[in-house]
Amino acid sequence: MRHYLINQIKRIVGLSLLSFPCLLFAQEKTPEWAYGYPEETIRGIRYFQLSNTIDHIVQYPSLESLRAFGFMLNPDDEETYIAPDGKIIPKFYSALWAEAPNQNNPGRHTPEDALPYYVGDIYLPDFIEGFHSQSDPYVLGFNWTAIGDKVTSIRTPLYMPVTTGCFQHASNLKKVQIGACYAVDPCSFWYCRQLETVIIEKDPFIYRYAFAGCPDIKSVVLKSGEDLPAFEDTSAFEESVYENATLYLPDSLMEKCGSDPLWSKFVHKKSLKECPVEPVKR
Repeated sequence: MRHYLINQIKRIVGLSLLSFPCLLFAQEKTPEWAYGYPEETIRGIRYFQLSNTIDHIVQYPSLESLRAFGFMLNPDDEETYIAPDGKIIPKFYSALWAEAPNQNNPGRHTPEDALPYYVGDIYLPDFIEGFHSQSDPYVLGFNWTAIGDKVTSIRTPLYMPVTTGCFQHASNLKKVQIGACYAVDPCSFWYCRQLETVIIEKDPFIYRYAFAGCPDIKSVVLKSGEDLPAFEDTSAFEESVYENATLYLPDSLMEKCGSDPLWSKFVHKKSLKECPVEPVKR
């Protein structure tokens, strides 16, 4: 394990570069220009609309690296994108960033209902309708530096990748609901020991050690009937999880699950119809 983690340093650096727009904005103080961009506070979370620059190198966060979010230009129609879930969507030039003000990002005029960090149950929507414009921009990222021991559950946006270490300080996280992102990176939930429930909306690729250090997961819920999430190897979950947790999945995937090297390791499997797990509150 230690040897693997040491070797992961180089990979983490690579992942950081891939998610350049996210990490740059999260780690540094909100630049002056950002306050001139559209902003809205919804349920205590601030949403900034990012730059509409896609094709040019700039000095502030942009959507230049769309591949980092799993989007591809549609070769049959360059005015559209292919989203991570395979949908053809209109080409867009802006997106939203969920920002909880902290010691580095208090803002010039912090809204009264804005919290200094994420607290309790956090539901990040896929997009926000009519956000200061006629379009409905997608939420493509959140400030991982504001995720600490006050978060008890979180739902990640539809197209937001779950990156290595983004929940490393969420020591009291009990439930996570993962949107239709394309990947759950290694050690994303490293030692979230209180984690009990994992809800996966689609079928992302799950890397090794994604849920390492989370031995008390009790329920893993697969919502999509299209396919089982792919994986790097069975170290994605702790052995105790395979032995003690209950895997809930659609009936259409039950037979395939029986022959899958990872998902078949779950001793306890039940139909999604019997699942008592509640989704993260909106």
